[in-house]
Amino acid sequence: MDRNSEVDSEAIFSMLDKVYSEYDSVHDRFIPRLQAITKKITGTFTTLSVNLKNPYELLVLKYNQPLSYHYSESLKTLFFTSRYIFLRKAFGRAVITEALPAKSAYVFNLFSNSSPRGTPLLQFPIHSGDEAETRS
Repeated sequence: MDRNSEVDSEAIFSMLDKVYSEYDSVHDRFIPRLQAITKKITGTFTTLSVNLKNPYELLVLKYNQPLSYHYSESLKTLFFTSRYIFLRKAFGRAVITEALPAKSAYVFNLFSNSSPRGTPLLQFPIHSGDEAETRS
């Protein structure tokens, strides 16, 4: 793959673009395709991305990097940060640690009636190329 910028995450987003071009939203066929992509990635990563065909779906890939989130009912908005303390400073002591477990992908959709507001609509495991190397 030719690089167009100086950031490592460019490769991840380029691979995600190919998956997004095939699917309008996350469903059964999307998940194995996404899992296959994450097996090609080595190292630690956390990404947030949106499929422009369905901009209300937020895909979070979290592999051994910190990520916490908070849903503000008054603002009807999800906030993400790698440092929980920023959420506490912004929203006060009422914020509960909402850290997302590692080695997982999450799909958030604030307009879905399938899950409570501010909780992932879907969660599924992901694996990186690092795991394949350690099993060999």
